[in-house]
Amino acid sequence: MALALAGRVLLAAMFLSAGFAKLGDVGGTMACAASGGMPGILAIPAIALEILGGLAILVGWQTRGAALALAWKNVAIAGGFLSFAAFGAGAWSLDARRNGPARMDRRPAAAPAGAASRPAVRGSPRGSGRTSPSSRSASAGAGPARP
Repeated sequence: MALALAGRVLLAAMFLSAGFAKLGDVGGTMACAASGGMPGILAIPAIALEILGGLAILVGWQTRGAALALAWKNVAIAGGFLSFAAFGAGAWSLDARRNGPARMDRRPAAAPAGAASRPAVRGSPRGSGRTSPSSRSASAGAGPARP
């Protein structure tokens, strides 16, 4: 129960501070919305939703409805976080530096459908020292064989 209260207080603080900051400069907020292609007048209901929804979450009144309204308002942000969860941070990140840019998630690559395993290659620690006929024919034009 205390965790639910803590969660409500923290989420409410985020929306209330954003709402009151926008309320302090409504003209600037409307201009910012208009510069993004949204009608500036829609900033007013967004401000009201952040403040009233934040208060409702804080005191625990109509919490489910307020949470749903605030979630829909921020669905684009949720989509952004979901894309990070699915695809990682990208090439310019500590994850890429640590794991390498090709495979940032450390999961093994899936084998192609119908492929059993790779043929053994001479000198390979996986193989027995012999090559399969298919690997010999694939490397037939690749130059002289190595001992």
